[in-house]
Amino acid sequence: MASLTKDFPAIRACIFDMDGLLIDSEDIITMSINQFLEKHGRPTLSRSIRAKLMGVPNSTTSDVFHDWAQLRIPREQFAHEATEQMKMHFPSCRPLPGAQELLSNLSRAFCAANRR
Repeated sequence: MASLTKDFPAIRACIFDMDGLLIDSEDIITMSINQFLEKHGRPTLSRSIRAKLMGVPNSTTSDVFHDWAQLRIPREQFAHEATEQMKMHFPSCRPLPGAQELLSNLSRAFCAANRR
């Protein structure tokens, strides 16, 4: 039987996607949105609507979310209040297992972001 181990070259670069890779941001976002919805007398995110929104940039500002939530406030107010909720929760966020070890082996960081 052939050995499954190989001599791999050293990692020279890593490319990371945004949310949910190094931290569990989806749970924080869901908790923040649910607190906002409860404050405004709306039902919390169902599994089906959450599945439609997660991983989609700015999904809570989309027509899908607002058509479902039936909010009686302007989208700008929602965006502001939801962002404030998230700001309260993100400081307690912890790295996902293995994230710190991976990052500690990289020698430098570079960030390239765009809004597309």
